[in-house]
Amino acid sequence: MKYNKLIRDNISDILISKGKKFKTHKATQDEYLEHLYLKVIEELMEFRNDPSEKEIGDIYEVLQAIEIYHNLNKDEIKAEQILKRNIRGGFYNGIILEEVEDE
Repeated sequence: MKYNKLIRDNISDILISKGKKFKTHKATQDEYLEHLYLKVIEELMEFRNDPSEKEIGDIYEVLQAIEIYHNLNKDEIKAEQILKRNIRGGFYNGIILEEVEDE
């Protein structure tokens, strides 16, 4: 079966322990980033089908890898999240913007 997708770091060892034959390669920087973006979409779709701690944990794992890739600071990310929530609110009330009139 062909995959061409980013896998967790220990999957190769797991496949070896199961006696599986497989092929992998080390991603280039551009390929790695593109596959991280694809992986977060994949994990989000899995969460949509199974909203659970397990699946949202996978999303957090990919987001953390993106954070590290871009050398972002976790404390600054949290501060930005809180600042934006304080100014613009969160996404907890389910409000859908339908239209804004042009002036």
